[in-house]
Amino acid sequence: CDARNLRELKAVSVAYRRRARQTLGDATSPWRKHPIWSTSARGDRLAAELAHANAVRRHDALEAMGDELDRAVELPAYAARVVEKLEDEDRDVRIAAWETLGKLEPAVLAQHADAVVAKLADEDWDVRYAAVETLGKLEPAVLALYAAAVVAKLADGYYDVRITALETLGKLEPADLALHADAFVARLADEDWRVRLEAVKTLGKLEPAVLSQYSASITRWRERETNRDVLRVAAQVGADTWPSG
Repeated sequence: CDARNLRELKAVSVAYRRRARQTLGDATSPWRKHPIWSTSARGDRLAAELAHANAVRRHDALEAMGDELDRAVELPAYAARVVEKLEDEDRDVRIAAWETLGKLEPAVLAQHADAVVAKLADEDWDVRYAAVETLGKLEPAVLALYAAAVVAKLADGYYDVRITALETLGKLEPADLALHADAFVARLADEDWRVRLEAVKTLGKLEPAVLSQYSASITRWRERETNRDVLRVAAQVGADTWPSG
C-alpha cells in the first residue's frame, strides 16, 4: 500500500486503524524502511516546475508544494526533489526549498538529515542558519546523532547562527545535552549578549549535578555579566541558585 491507502485503512475497523498507525508511525516497521509515498497529478506538475528555467516559477512551485501537498503522505514523495533545490543558483529558490523541507514530518526529514548537515559548512551564513534551524525540527533522539555538528556552529562567525545552534541543541534530552555542557558554558563569555542569553537558557535545562562541575566558570560569569536582559533571564531560569565556587 502507498501512504494514502494506509491512512484510509484506518477507517475500516479498529484493528486496521491500529495496524495502519503502527505501519506509518513506527520508524522500524518494514514499510517505513522502504516507504511508498503517495503522488498526485498536482504534485507531479509542481515537481516538474522545479526544473523550469525561470527562477520565479521554481520558487512558486516550491511554495505551492509546501502549502498544498499533504505533508503526511504526499510531500515526502517529492522531498528528494526539494533537497536538490538547496543547490539552486537563485537565492530565493534556495530559501523556499528550506522552508518547504522544514514542513516535512520529523521522521521523513530525518531521511534527508545528511544533506542538511552538509550545508552547515556553507560559505553563506544564512544557509548555515537555515541548516541549523531545520535540524532543530528533528526528533531529539535523531538530533542527538548530529549534535556534534551543531555544537561546532557555536563558534560560527555570525551571532544568529550561534543563537540558533543553542536553541536547536536545547531540544536534546537532558542526558544528551549534558554531553555538550562545556560548549554551552563557553558561550557565557560570548561577545554578543544575545548569544549569552541563549546560553543561559540552555544551561538552565541541565541537571544541577552537571552544572556543579562548572562552578568556577559560572562564578566568573556572574561577576562580569552586566546586561540586564541576560540577568533577567538568568533569574527566571534560577541561575542565581547555580553552584558557586
